[in-house]
This record gives sequence, structure tokens and C-alpha cells, in this order.
Amino acid sequence: MSLKKQRSLQATAPLILYKTKADYSSRVPVRLSSDKKRIVAFPAPQDVKKGELWLTPISMHKGYWLDRQGVGPTTAFLNITYPEYAALLSTPTPEELMQNILENEPFVEMYDCGKAGDYKDPEKTLNTAIQQEKLGQFRSLIE
Repeated sequence: MSLKKQRSLQATAPLILYKTKADYSSRVPVRLSSDKKRIVAFPAPQDVKKGELWLTPISMHKGYWLDRQGVGPTTAFLNITYPEYAALLSTPTPEELMQNILENEPFVEMYDCGKAGDYKDPEKTLNTAIQQEKLGQFRSLIE
């Protein structure tokens, strides 16, 4: 299924392509402070699904993922899956979520690929860049 069919992206939405140490695609991402000692941003349980669509990342070629939740260099993944998180009756506190961090250094690579509006078919274009090993054209977000 194409990215366009899975989710209509705002033209100004950044396209973040990344590769992780393990498959965290079913785990809810949260943003940590730069020192990784506290959570500074996280979704509400109702924000991990849009209609019938879970906002999990899109699987790309060679183990890469295309973000749909706003990941960045300080993102960590919870030991909670999207369905488990969506089933919570109330939004957890940042302190409760900190106790559920599965991995706080998950990324091997991460690229800012521009804005969604820069592409006719972002998924196809980025998969081609992956296949042709041309990710160096994008700004790396991690060292």
C-alpha cells in the first residue's frame, strides 16, 4: 500500500527515514530530553491510531522505516505496543512512561528527507534512494 493511501501527509510534514538496532515498529515512540533523563513529548492513547490505521512506521527497503509519529534523535521506544497503548483508559504520566522505556538508544541511522510536499510519491522515491545507496543526499540526524 502506498504512503498516500496509508496516510495523507501534510505538505510541510518532515519525512524522517531511519534504521534501528532491532524492530521497534510495533512499539510506541516517546521523545526524551537531550540528556535522556526525562520524557518531554509523548502521544495521548487516542493519538496512535487514525480511524482504523495504526500510526506505526512504514516498512521500507533494507530494514529502514518511514516515520509517522514524529521520531527524532532523542526518541525512545516503550515496551508498550500501539494496541496496548490505545487501550489505556487515561494518558500515563511522563514518570510512568519512563518506567516503560524499552530502548533509549534505538537508532543506527536517521535522515531528514525534506518535506512530504517535495515528493509526488515519497515512499517510492525514498525506497529508490535506499536501493541505490543514495541516502547521503539527505541530512543525517544522528552521529
